Amino acid sequence: MKILITGSKGQLGSELVEFLSKDNKVYGFGHKELDIT
Repeated sequence: MKILITGSKGQLGSELVEFLSKDNKVYGFGHKELDIT
């Protein structure tokens, strides 16, 4: 499964990326990567 995590540089986001990447394809982005303004 492909999963997109916004805020992956934070405490919760980084834990989610680590946990979910064991069985899934995880794409994590922080504030700088998702600055769309």
